[in-house]
Amino acid sequence: MQREEFETRIRELLPGSSEIALATVTTYAEEPDELAIELSDGAGHFYDAFYVNLALVRRDYGEDIAQSIFNHGERYLFYPSELRAVARLVASGSSMEQIMDCIETFGCVVTNAESAESQEILSRFQNGEREILALPLSTPLTETCGMEMG
Repeated sequence: MQREEFETRIRELLPGSSEIALATVTTYAEEPDELAIELSDGAGHFYDAFYVNLALVRRDYGEDIAQSIFNHGERYLFYPSELRAVARLVASGSSMEQIMDCIETFGCVVTNAESAESQEILSRFQNGEREILALPLSTPLTETCGMEMG
């Protein structure tokens, strides 16, 4: 998707989300730094992946956690592939500071199931099933990361 569609979809997904965080995401997508591994397929793919994973966070953990993670982009931008693991850690009681320390030390711990589902839904989304994420929200997951955080 293009920037304008991404901005619209984020505002619809998370009403009241931080405009500063939104600007951080779009600036990163449009002006990547040398560490922008997740931008190898271009800004459009980045927007798609970010939106799909954030929508899955909202579906599985609720709007409050999704918005908290998104708004944290004012200070630190999580990669699309990290969003679901970060949500799982937030839901299990970890602070953003603990999560950022963990990511810095160990990398992000995404489960195989999260990764597979994200890739499947991203593929379907990019192949024209734009409303695949418009399904009713499921019950939030209660699965924990299995990693002690503090």
